[in-house]
Amino acid sequence: MHVTLGCVENSSVMVWEEIGWNKAERDGGHIENCRVTEFGTGYIEFTWDFVEGTPDYPLHKYSLTTDSDLTSEFKCTSPTCSKTIEDLDACIEHTFELTPIFYDPSGNDIDGAICTTNGYTTDEIPGPVSNIRVTADTDAATSLKWNQPSVNSKCVDSYDVCFRLDKTTDTVCEEANSTQVTINSLAACSLYHVVVIPLTQSGMKGAKFEDEFTSHDGVPGKPQDVEVGLITPDTIQLLWNNPIENPACLERFYITIGETHSKMVKPMERKSGSYDNEFTFKPLFSCNNYTIDVCSANLAEMTSDKVIKYATTGETKPVGPPTVTVNPSGPNSIEVSWGDNENDRCSGSFEVCWSDGVHPVEQCHEIGGDGDNNFIIDDLLPCSNYDVSVTVQSPNGTFVSNSTSNSTLTQDIRPGPVVDLQVINIDTNRITINCQPPKVNPQCVKEIITRVIDENEKSLQIEKKSQYEETISGLKACTDYRVVVSIKSPSGLESEVREIRIRTLDDIPSEPQEFSVNEVTTTSITVQWFQPATNPRCASEYNLTWMDDTSDDTIIISDAPTFKVVYTLAGLQPCMNYNFTLNAESSVGEGPETTLSHSTAC
Repeated sequence: MHVTLGCVENSSVMVWEEIGWNKAERDGGHIENCRVTEFGTGYIEFTWDFVEGTPDYPLHKYSLTTDSDLTSEFKCTSPTCSKTIEDLDACIEHTFELTPIFYDPSGNDIDGAICTTNGYTTDEIPGPVSNIRVTADTDAATSLKWNQPSVNSKCVDSYDVCFRLDKTTDTVCEEANSTQVTINSLAACSLYHVVVIPLTQSGMKGAKFEDEFTSHDGVPGKPQDVEVGLITPDTIQLLWNNPIENPACLERFYITIGETHSKMVKPMERKSGSYDNEFTFKPLFSCNNYTIDVCSANLAEMTSDKVIKYATTGETKPVGPPTVTVNPSGPNSIEVSWGDNENDRCSGSFEVCWSDGVHPVEQCHEIGGDGDNNFIIDDLLPCSNYDVSVTVQSPNGTFVSNSTSNSTLTQDIRPGPVVDLQVINIDTNRITINCQPPKVNPQCVKEIITRVIDENEKSLQIEKKSQYEETISGLKACTDYRVVVSIKSPSGLESEVREIRIRTLDDIPSEPQEFSVNEVTTTSITVQWFQPATNPRCASEYNLTWMDDTSDDTIIISDAPTFKVVYTLAGLQPCMNYNFTLNAESSVGEGPETTLSHSTAC
């Protein structure tokens, strides 16, 4: 007969069911209240009570089998015993079978009834999952799969899987009992951040693993709130917001205006209080009707339905003339011609305006739009630069185009002579002259020409471009000059001349040059010299002194020739040596001396 006793928990009291028993199981003691009393990391302690039987079957020892694998034997004589089982795997259920072993009357071991109980050690935190991947992705649902943790994977009871759309804060979480999950209705073409956290049976969270993926492609919805914005004579602005349906799939917009203008536009970041997108068509024809349609497109060029709008540029600001040509037709007139914009339906009349940039006055003349785009401006000043502009007016004159401009000079005319020519300063080698602009055609003055003529030599010494006040250097002292001033126009027409005569101031001359003996007799010596190198014209007279051993004498020579002087000293003693000294003198002083010695003949 075989008897097995099983422990059944019922209000913390152990109930025994008799299935069949042998002598030891019936007459020996038995285990009651077999229970886990403590658990921790890698260990479980369980406790039981022992109820003694008849003395014929005393308790010998216990046999403990862990997880139907490892069996150990030990003794415990107390009525309440405890046993700690170590080195147990975490996060799995462990089964313990405790068997009391008795001595039978013959002294042999005999097994008693087995008490079985289960228990868990403390959970160990699992590591992160890896290799999150999309296994299926449609408009209806998206499935993800991942690899279980490589650390403490047995401790994983479930997974907490959370999804967050990029650039948002809202998170949607799902609990998965396996290494895959399916979530419904994710937005298409969107970047999602996914976090997977393993959970133990006790609710402890493992290390999280975060990754991201882009959901399936889709066709964006049609543009929203399409409106025509600002209209100018040659532009139409289109405004619209991004689609509501599948906005993340939006790659670009296709816009068509009329039958010939097609543009591709990238979506823009939306600004608070404004439209998501805008595009301006240009250049367009004024006073014209246009049909505009816009649609959304994804990266694969799949497009949404079109949104159609209508706009009219109407009679707004016309386009200015493409060109303006100006040509002088005389000293007092300019011929103006300008080009047409053939496609500008808002072009009406023209207005030609001109000014000389000097006088604060602008004159204008209106010309009908049915002419040959030509106009002659009269009563202008010669030699003057005129800025000419042409604008286009709409047919009823409400709007005016931007101006198109050009400029030109009227033809030259001979300017009048300078006025009040005078010398305001004279020095030994420079003078300063001053004059006033001409009273006749002063605008025709391009340059002032000053010529300085040496009246002593009757030659032109200086010709230069000058100002109304000019200092002229490099002149010779003690010299008569004639200063002639005239004016030239831009084309070289020269005015009448005005002139004045002046003489530079005196200065001290240098020593005479090449002082030497020309001829010798017993009673005379003829000497010669040349005028000084510096300030020669200032040498008004020469001082010639001669000396012998006993006396000296001086003569002043005032009527000497200009360049070379020859002078004979008579009444000298024969065979006598004489020392000669010579210098030049001007009205402001004497110059340095030069000397020589020579004897009369014997």
